[in-house]
Amino acid sequence: RIAGTPIKGMVPHRIVGLGLGRKFQAASVFETMSVADCLRIARSGRDKPSVLRSGAALNLPAAARSVVEASGLDTRFDEDARNLSHGLKQALELAMVLALEPDLVLLDEPTAGLTRSERNVFATILTRLVEQDRLCVLIVEHDLDFVRQISSRIVVLHQGKLVLDGTVDEVVNSPVVAEIYSGHQVADHPAPAPTDTPEARA
Repeated sequence: RIAGTPIKGMVPHRIVGLGLGRKFQAASVFETMSVADCLRIARSGRDKPSVLRSGAALNLPAAARSVVEASGLDTRFDEDARNLSHGLKQALELAMVLALEPDLVLLDEPTAGLTRSERNVFATILTRLVEQDRLCVLIVEHDLDFVRQISSRIVVLHQGKLVLDGTVDEVVNSPVVAEIYSGHQVADHPAPAPTDTPEARA
């Protein structure tokens, strides 16, 4: 449900219309189009597109504009998306998602393949989206250092079941979470069977 509206079986564009934005792990941008045109197409769900409008005149909402400026994409509006680095493609797709003015944003491992400096930029961007733009951001992420850097709330899943829902400190200091990550029993807590690293969602 989104704002009380059931979305099971609903077509994607109607779900987007309810205020949901989603970005997958692999960046999906229009490779042969310019950065500005990628943003125009994304924004066309809200505005009528215009091929005569320059990149500087793009009618982007504040959240999307902040991503463009923080990542440096505002200096590369005329460049084809295929020429961007992996990190900039990730930033471009996030800006495209935010161009639709969602209330809830779902991100799947946004730091995958990013350098440390790019990861820090993303951390700043995501923190700003929550604290300044007041968006609800839900992240599926296995990079615990990044999760600690940005999260106010973490949900840990193990074998499809909820293990812990709490603050960063509660999760980081949890013996149960430590057992899941290490596969070894900690203190007097019975350890669950070893498995893949759990998902941390912030």
